[in-house]
Amino acid sequence: MLKPYTDPRIGNAPRHYLAREPERLMLVPEPVRKCVLFVLYNDKDGKKQVAGTAFMVGIKDKEFGLAFGYCVTALHVLAKIYRDSADKNIILRVNLKDGGFEERVIPYDEWQKHPKDVSVDVAVLDWFPSPVKYDIALIVIESAVDQTVIEGEKIGAGDEVFITGLFVNHTGKNRNLPIVRTGNIAMMPEEKIHVGGFGDIDAYLIEARSIGGLSGSPVFVQKAPVKVVDKELYVSQVDHIYFWLGLIHGHFQVEPKKEVVNDLAAEEAQINMGIAIVVPAIKVIETINQPLFKERRDERIQQERDRYAPTPDTGDMSI
Repeated sequence: MLKPYTDPRIGNAPRHYLAREPERLMLVPEPVRKCVLFVLYNDKDGKKQVAGTAFMVGIKDKEFGLAFGYCVTALHVLAKIYRDSADKNIILRVNLKDGGFEERVIPYDEWQKHPKDVSVDVAVLDWFPSPVKYDIALIVIESAVDQTVIEGEKIGAGDEVFITGLFVNHTGKNRNLPIVRTGNIAMMPEEKIHVGGFGDIDAYLIEARSIGGLSGSPVFVQKAPVKVVDKELYVSQVDHIYFWLGLIHGHFQVEPKKEVVNDLAAEEAQINMGIAIVVPAIKVIETINQPLFKERRDERIQQERDRYAPTPDTGDMSI
């Protein structure tokens, strides 16, 4: 977490510190692009359509080092597929290690919603992609922004954020080609925000143009190695070069209307206001930690614990 900046070897200028650690200047690390995959479906005319973005989150067991993976997207992306698809199946397009991609067909019913809060626009699939087969990275759950991180890292309005996900006009013919969009935190989740279909939700507002296809994309906040807070200089003490802020829900827009300009009717168009809505990462974690998933993790850990348990030195165990 951030601590007062008192290193006498560096001096008073933040640029001296940055010059000592050039790796921290990297804006978007490669794992940020590799954690995403694309969500598609077959429409009722038999044509394949893109629907949005998904990404991978990983949990590591500290006792045995077991890794658990979860595919995350926005619930409204799956709702659109359920409504418009021919077979109610979700298609995950995942990059392969040896080039190209694979399309995995996942039934709608295998995805899980938040266990309690119907206002959470999150859907999770219990799936760990083979690191040998797939060219994909997992977001470590420890990088999630929670209240402790917010307070410790002084995260707030103005901090730089970036989104990585699907660009519908150029998805990639041979591989998924996610784009990166950048912006800033415009508002912290101090009050709930009303959105269509979900009611009042907890959300960040970010100044970034979320577009069709980015729904379900992960959002990250750039860690500031050095930050000025109330005229005090602080330096971060954590290893993460970015934090996972949440996932894209959508954006605000101006409703279309016709205007007359030089006696010509302007074309109706929806105007993106440039403010995107982000579901907090903690809501995704709550969904991943629901009893169904936790019981599966506990069962796997117990199997590993039993495997390493000592064996009694007796022949007949009957009493």
